[in-house]
Amino acid sequence: MKLNKQNDIENPETLKFDEKKWNAIIDCYFKSNKNYYIEKSQLNKSNDCVTEQIEMGSKEICTIKNTTLKNAYISIIKNKEVDKSEKLKKELPLKSETIKINSDGLISIEYKVAKNRVDITMSFDGGETTILLHQKGNDVQKTIIYSAD
Repeated sequence: MKLNKQNDIENPETLKFDEKKWNAIIDCYFKSNKNYYIEKSQLNKSNDCVTEQIEMGSKEICTIKNTTLKNAYISIIKNKEVDKSEKLKKELPLKSETIKINSDGLISIEYKVAKNRVDITMSFDGGETTILLHQKGNDVQKTIIYSAD
């Protein structure tokens, strides 16, 4: 598996490790809590992702094969892909709405729902996290943008 190790934002290094060893460490330190496991299916998904640095933040674009907007959204919550993902609605909304949170640094969550597309903006005290989900045939393009104020 490869992960970006962001010691130097301008020249990130690639971190490589063995998922079997990782899972063995999880068994030892986290009493086999499978939430921390890395499965081969997760490794294959990461091959379709690109992370790039943007001014005052970063952007990750992934293509998730053979899924729906609803399943991609549920995966974001389940896998805690963004900070405060537990504050997202449990089900993907069918219409646009804004939810005021004002808790733990999270101000609000705005859902913009359109045909084959959902844009979610999580406004924090120090910036925004934007999640863009776009259905493209049988696949979903997921873009997560982290922006500082």
